[in-house]
Amino acid sequence: MQTHLAMVAAGTGLPQRRVDEVLDLVGLAEAAALRLNALSLGMAQRVGIAQAMLGNPPVLILDEPGNGLDPHSLRWLRTFLRHLATEGRAVLVSSHLLAEMEQLADRVAVLAQGTVVAQTTVRDISARTGNVIAQSPDTGSAALPARCLVARTAR
Repeated sequence: MQTHLAMVAAGTGLPQRRVDEVLDLVGLAEAAALRLNALSLGMAQRVGIAQAMLGNPPVLILDEPGNGLDPHSLRWLRTFLRHLATEGRAVLVSSHLLAEMEQLADRVAVLAQGTVVAQTTVRDISARTGNVIAQSPDTGSAALPARCLVARTAR
């Protein structure tokens, strides 16, 4: 993984020392010599985060970073992302798991067809899921879980 990150760093003009810094930041310094195909899912997620952190961005955008992670890795991810936020970074996480977002996010935005349809707390979104609004040409065949929120915008 160190070789992979070194190539990415070199391609973006970043010094090799930044690779070592981000590997330490995500807790993978001791495993730096491992090949990417030898990593667990949790370690692979950390490498992806390390790659995203190479440029020391003020805004970090992650798509489903907790997907498939074990409880230990999820706990690490939550702690890490909260730490980044306390440094003053904006941390944007996309997820369809409201329970996970309740443990991570202060505020959420709900998007529908590329438009923000709600900006509120996770608790407020969770409270709204009791009322399901579904639109379908064939409503009889629309199978929805008991707790879901289908957001839509008028065109």
